[in-house]
Amino acid sequence: MRDLPIAADQQFGVFTTEQAVKAGWSRDQLGYAVDTGGLLRVRRGVFALPADEGMGTYAQQARRLGQLGVAAALRISDAAVSHSAALAVHGLPLFHPPQIPCVTKPQSCRTLQHQLHLHRKKLGPLFLEAGMGFAITSVARTCIDVACEQGLAAGVIAADAALREGRTNLDALFTARRSIRGDPGSPTAGRLLDIVDARAESPLESLSRVSLLDVVPPPLVQAEVFTPGGAFIGRVDLLWEIPGVIGEADGAGKYDEFPGTLSKEKWRQDRLNETDAVIARWGWDLAQSPRRLAAYLKTRFEEAWRRRAAGIRPKWIVRPT
Repeated sequence: MRDLPIAADQQFGVFTTEQAVKAGWSRDQLGYAVDTGGLLRVRRGVFALPADEGMGTYAQQARRLGQLGVAAALRISDAAVSHSAALAVHGLPLFHPPQIPCVTKPQSCRTLQHQLHLHRKKLGPLFLEAGMGFAITSVARTCIDVACEQGLAAGVIAADAALREGRTNLDALFTARRSIRGDPGSPTAGRLLDIVDARAESPLESLSRVSLLDVVPPPLVQAEVFTPGGAFIGRVDLLWEIPGVIGEADGAGKYDEFPGTLSKEKWRQDRLNETDAVIARWGWDLAQSPRRLAAYLKTRFEEAWRRRAAGIRPKWIVRPT
């Protein structure tokens, strides 16, 4: 099979018929490649390589969503990849990848609703990512849009990762938030700005903080724990110095493919146990049920208060990051 057009490298692996012909493909060759499984037809006149068999389910869903969005942006005038589809292209975590991509454009267009979710809004250059081979919302604007459409958890998961990786900053998020003032979901986006934290190291940790809002006092995030003698034990996901509870979000699942998902070693657990702190552990199932997670944390807090009443207090030095 011929080499893909160079444009595919700048278009999330997607290229058009015109770009392929310019790179030396014939239309018959494109059709043959699709018929034999060498290429996928993402949209009429837009193609991509099939997904790698070694990719996990989540990665395949994100890749497919992003490519559908890019394909639409390449074929629809003034359309920009946006919302969850833009998150996929930016390589940021999605809470629940939808099957239909979003694009944003100033005017409506003739398209089938089951193929595309259209948002009618004019986007200035400030909210579009520069240097791409197609129009796509900026990282900050994408995080705000996702919070408006999919809810607080989805927005915080994306924004935490974007801040941690230096892909955006709080000023950009504030500016993007002001631009959607009065739009549906804008109050949710406003609340996101009070919650995001660049120290969060995994999507599960971000989700857990959202699930625990208004349930327990705000925890320290990624605090460093030392023995009384000053020996470093490790950083913990969430920590409440009073009454002495460590929260560890230990998820295995679809986000294992993202850098930053935590994997705890037994020796680390043993050393944390030696501090006499109460340790709470949970995974994706519990984190996605705020009521159940709150009930579980309540039992761990009660245990910590009982220990303090009995004169048992954590033996540690805690340093916020």
